[in-house]
Amino acid sequence: MYTPDPERKLNPTKADQDKADRARRTSGLQDVIRLIMESPLRQGEIVRLSQENPIPLKELKGANVEAQVAVVLAQVKEAVSGNVKSAEWLCKYAGWEPVKESKVSVESVTFIDDIPRPALEPVITAVAESVKEDDA
Repeated sequence: MYTPDPERKLNPTKADQDKADRARRTSGLQDVIRLIMESPLRQGEIVRLSQENPIPLKELKGANVEAQVAVVLAQVKEAVSGNVKSAEWLCKYAGWEPVKESKVSVESVTFIDDIPRPALEPVITAVAESVKEDDA
C-alpha cells in the first residue's frame, strides 16, 4: 500500500490538486443526482411505494412519484416488453444478478489408490463372488 510523503500535503503538485478537484466535483455531482432522484415529478402529494402497501403498476402510470421510482418504472416497462438490457439492469440493481455462464473443461480424472491392497482383498473377493452368482 502506498503511503504518501507527509511533506507532500504541505506542497501538493498540480496533479494532486487536479485529483482533489475532480474528487470534489464528482462528490458534488453525486449529491445533485441523489437530490434530483429523490425529488417528486410534480408538486403535490407523492405516491409512496412500500412492501406493506403495494400498488399495481397500472395504477402508478402518471402518478406523482420520486424521479428514481419513475426511472425504475420505465425500466420495468421496457423489460416487460422484451428489452433484455432493461431486465438485466433491474436484476443487477435489485441484487438478483444472474449467474454468468462460463465454459468449464474437465480433463480425465486420475484416481490414486491410497488404500493398501491387503485392506481391499475382502472387498474384491466379495464383489467377485457376487458377480459369479449373478452370472450363474
